[in-house]
Amino acid sequence: MVLPTSQLYIKTKAFFGNPYILKEVEGTKIALLSLGYHNTNLTGNSKNMNDLEFRRGNEVLNEILHELKEQADIIVLLSHQGTAVDRLIAEEFSEIDMILGGHSHDLISGPERIINTFMVQAMADAAALGEIELKIRDRKLTGVKALHHFLWLSDYEKDPEMGSLIEELRAPHRGPPGGEHSNGNRGDPQAIQK
Repeated sequence: MVLPTSQLYIKTKAFFGNPYILKEVEGTKIALLSLGYHNTNLTGNSKNMNDLEFRRGNEVLNEILHELKEQADIIVLLSHQGTAVDRLIAEEFSEIDMILGGHSHDLISGPERIINTFMVQAMADAAALGEIELKIRDRKLTGVKALHHFLWLSDYEKDPEMGSLIEELRAPHRGPPGGEHSNGNRGDPQAIQK
């Protein structure tokens, strides 16, 4: 599992989890690197983050990309930085071949190309299942095909067993509306309708 490299343990400055993973697919070495949201400590439950420090993505990339370039043919960034920041990352770090982004909840139809980097977005709240196909030639990323499969709530019957499990898992974390455990104005993420 790859975890956001922008999160460090405060005391040791070590990465929280694996900073990246390497996979070899038909002779091509692919690195998967992840960046979390640098303001998570301001938007999440602070009790869950006492031992963590959150850093800006560009700081982390400056430290780690040289290492990845030596080990991988293709670098894929899983980003929770937001669309605007992802575009800046693509402009600044041409070593990154592909950015799979989130946080801004944007729908980008087909991949966007920024200099040498392909970029797609994940949308939000399980509203769509993204599918990408990477076109690789001579161990280089030459193209990307991206599709969104929309998951409209009205197309699916509720699963009572899954609903009970979700409620059981959520119960200890529920707080008063607008309180520390609230998700703000977003409401029920599964209530997205056509």
